[in-house]
Amino acid sequence: SQYPIYWNGKWGQTFIAVPASTLGAGYENIPYSNSATYYQNRLWVIDGKDTISASQLLDFENFNVLTSVFNINVGTSDYVVCSYPFGNNSLVVFENRSIYLLQNVNSTALSSVTSTEITRQLGIIGINAVTAVGPDIVYFSSDRNITTIRLNIQNATQAITIPISRDINPIVSRVNWTYGYKISLGYWNNLLFVALPLDNATVCNTILVYNFITNKWFGEWTFASSINMAVQSFVTANYLGRIRMHVVTEDGRIFVTNEGPQDISGTTVAEISTSLTTRAFVGDNNSKIGRRMFVDLSTNRPNFSIEAFAEPAADSTEIITDQTYLRSQSWKFNDSTYDMTNANDDYNRAWRKDYAGYPTDSIKPESGFLPEMTQNYRMPVIQRLKGRLCWLKVTNTQGTCTINSIGQESRSGDRSSLVQVG
Repeated sequence: SQYPIYWNGKWGQTFIAVPASTLGAGYENIPYSNSATYYQNRLWVIDGKDTISASQLLDFENFNVLTSVFNINVGTSDYVVCSYPFGNNSLVVFENRSIYLLQNVNSTALSSVTSTEITRQLGIIGINAVTAVGPDIVYFSSDRNITTIRLNIQNATQAITIPISRDINPIVSRVNWTYGYKISLGYWNNLLFVALPLDNATVCNTILVYNFITNKWFGEWTFASSINMAVQSFVTANYLGRIRMHVVTEDGRIFVTNEGPQDISGTTVAEISTSLTTRAFVGDNNSKIGRRMFVDLSTNRPNFSIEAFAEPAADSTEIITDQTYLRSQSWKFNDSTYDMTNANDDYNRAWRKDYAGYPTDSIKPESGFLPEMTQNYRMPVIQRLKGRLCWLKVTNTQGTCTINSIGQESRSGDRSSLVQVG
C-alpha cells in the first residue's frame, strides 16, 4: 500500500497527494490501502486485516476514527480483500474465505450499520475479481470458481451453489494460481469478461467471455506477444458516443474492446487469429460414409482454413487451406473487375468477393464506402472420412471471418459443390 493520491478530473493536470486532514482530533487521512469503494457519497477503504473505514459524507479525505471504523470477523485467520456495492444501501465485504454484508450504509451517522454473514465457505481471490450483473454480484471465489450472490424470495442474500464456471473447468485448471490474485472481472452488454493468468503467465494474458443471453461461454481471447497484454482491470466508459468496455493494463494503457479487426497499441498493429471447433455431427442412421457439410461465413480480408475430423484417432483432412479473396474479383461468372479506386462509384455492388478497403488504394468516396463491410456466403465442405462422428475446425489468421452457422446437409437430389453467395 502507498500514500493515497487523487486526480481532479482535469486532463491538463496529474495525480497529486491527498492533503492532510484539517478537522482536528479524532480525524485522520485516508488509510494506506490497495482497495477502496466509493458508495453512498463515502469512500470505503480496506484498512488493515479486519477493518473497513468510511470517510465523511462527500469528503473522501477525512475519516473519523471513532465512529466510522468497522471491524469485520475479528479473531479469525480471514482478512478483508475488497468491498462492492449491493442494492440500495448495502456493501458486500469480501474476505479471502468468507463474505459479509454491511447494511444501512446510507445512514447519515453510520450508527445503524449492521454486519451479516453471507457465507463462511467462500471468499474472493483478488481485489478486482468481482462485478455487478444486474441485481446480482458475480465474483471469482477463493475455491477457484466463478459464482454469484443474489437476493432470494425472502429478500435475503445468498451465495449460489452451482458456479457458472463449471463448463470451463479445463481452462480454469490452467490458471497460474501464484498470480491468481490478479484475476479481474467486468460486465458489459450482457457479457461477462474474465481476465486470467493462464499456464505459466505472471500477468492476466487471457480473457474469457460468458454470454448471459445464451448462458454459454464463448471465446478465449489471447493476444499477440507484440501487444504485451497484461490486464489489470475492466472499466465501462464512453467511447465515440457509446458506453463501451475498456481494458486497463498493468503498464497504464487503456484499450477499447470490440473495435476493428486488429489489436492496436500505439503504432503496434497485430492481426487477430481465430479458431472454432464444432461439436461432433452424427450421420443419418449412424452412417459411417462420407458426407457433405456447410459453413456460413461473413468475411472481410480473411485468410481461413477448414479441417475435418472423424472419430478414429488422428483421422483428419484439410478441406481448405489459407483461403483468401481478391477485392477486385466477383463471384458472378464473367463479371467485370472492380476498380480499386471506386472510380465507378460501385463499392457496395453485389457479388464482390471482398469489400476491404485501404487508404493506399486512393479510394474515391463518391457515394461512400464501408472498409469493414463483409461478404456473406455458404461454403460447401465435402469430406470423405469414415466414421460415425465428424466435426470441423475453422481457423482464420487475419481480417474478419465470422462463422454464422455450421451444419450437415441431409437431403435428396443434386447437391452442388459451388459456393452460394448471399
